[in-house]
Amino acid sequence: MNMSQIDLFSTLIGTTDVKKKISIGSDVISYLQDPSNGIECEDIGCFIEGIIQWLMSSNFKVSLNGLEILGLLVDRMKDDFRPFLQGAITPCVDRLGDTKDSVREKANTLILKCMDKCAPPQQIFERLLPGFGHKSAKVREEVLLLLQTTLNTHSAASLSLSRLVPSIVKLLSDPSAPVRDVAFATLVEVYRHVGDRFKQDLVNKQNVPPSKLPALLSKFDELVQNQQMLPTAMRIDGAKQEDETDRGLSKSAVKRSTSAPPVRRNGQIPTAKPVSGPSTTSQQCATPVASSGSIGAMDESLFIQLFEDVPRIQIFSSKEMEEHMNSIREILSNTNNEWDKRVAALKKFRAILIAGAVNYDEFYQNLRFMEPPLLISVKDLRSLVVREACITIAFLSQQLGHKLNRFCETVLPALIGLIPNSAKVVSTSGIVAIRFIIANTHAPRLIPILTDKMTNKSKEIRKHVCEFLDQLVHAWPTQKMEKYSQQLQEAIRKGIADADLDARASARRAYYGFADHFKDQAAALLNSLDPHNKKSFILRSNSTHVKFKLA
Repeated sequence: MNMSQIDLFSTLIGTTDVKKKISIGSDVISYLQDPSNGIECEDIGCFIEGIIQWLMSSNFKVSLNGLEILGLLVDRMKDDFRPFLQGAITPCVDRLGDTKDSVREKANTLILKCMDKCAPPQQIFERLLPGFGHKSAKVREEVLLLLQTTLNTHSAASLSLSRLVPSIVKLLSDPSAPVRDVAFATLVEVYRHVGDRFKQDLVNKQNVPPSKLPALLSKFDELVQNQQMLPTAMRIDGAKQEDETDRGLSKSAVKRSTSAPPVRRNGQIPTAKPVSGPSTTSQQCATPVASSGSIGAMDESLFIQLFEDVPRIQIFSSKEMEEHMNSIREILSNTNNEWDKRVAALKKFRAILIAGAVNYDEFYQNLRFMEPPLLISVKDLRSLVVREACITIAFLSQQLGHKLNRFCETVLPALIGLIPNSAKVVSTSGIVAIRFIIANTHAPRLIPILTDKMTNKSKEIRKHVCEFLDQLVHAWPTQKMEKYSQQLQEAIRKGIADADLDARASARRAYYGFADHFKDQAAALLNSLDPHNKKSFILRSNSTHVKFKLA
């Protein structure tokens, strides 16, 4: 298989030589600026993660190139860049406080570009929230200016202002005079867009410093007198109004923030592996977990909604991050704790991930200590604890990708063990978590864990393992499967001959994905089937697979 240009760049961007990095960066920029050059590769996620590391470089030219490259990728990938938002936005916020104007401007441009092409403004600002409390005064100032730009570009309807206003009000008392001034100007700009209901909210519910409030109200009156208010602020509200500053927000604009791509209607799993060539993207979909009529059943869309349904936490140091993780570990390790306390701890774990815990080197060392308590939570007798543990594991996989290899190898057997559970919420939570792992964490040693389950007595386990194998062979690059191709071949053979109808159907689909990677082994597999199963396989597969190929 010929190496693509992006794959070639991926092997070079990790160099520690600054001069080489700058030279490589110029080459990558020139390549991406040409629309005729493709970005298909074996693992674009690896390439993007490498470029994100450039943003943290002490050399401003390297950071500048990294920001430019990410901007070009956003132009190309659009929604497909969404799984990488969390990783890109956090160092981008730091660059808003850079000493070089050019770096600050490029970071600002990248964030605005993400709003235009990748995710709604509110989802971006959910990730920018830590910027309001950043240790750098310049970052705090730039985030406020960015909010003003967003209001004027996308309107107040694109933001859930009630979530942002408390942070702005707090900055009215900031130690830095420029930050205080920009915070004041930002509140004035919000009023210009929203109107009197925002004034009422500010007076009655927000903790505005008494010394600042008269000046603010005077400025508000001045805008009205000078007819500088926007039409959105002048609308007369109906009798049944929405709460505070979000009154003008349509329901579609207030969707929960998420770092995952939108869930496709055909049940396709949101994955951290974006654009790739035809050989690796065909048929990544999986059968939905359960119909909407299944009481308590979980599915991918519910997981995504709950990923960031957590309390907001801010982290300013590695010590603070470690204190949070130690607290979570202690609560989850003790099964005598109340179940709701353990659920809250699992949500807190996701909250510190959202707050940027992964940006501290100490996080990964602490993550190893989290494996036993999370495993305990997966096996808990309380279904809500199990559900929350599965959501947290799926979120970890989505956010960390291949960096979660070892952890996923540890937890996968326990997740498979949930499948036959009679409680729908437990069973489907385990299934969805496994799908997120397969979609995002391409750890080769997950393969024998799955294939070994094809001899399990449980029909449900065998059926779903065949579905997982179908997803895996259509989503993973060939080199990730080469070492265990024999195990895959044998597992698919067993699935084709399984007593369960659904297991056989999934195994047939998996066969064609396997054949795309290992043509000779697929032919040997087909020839190894007994006459009855071979005939049945050909009769049942030809019509569906050939039609799919011709479509």
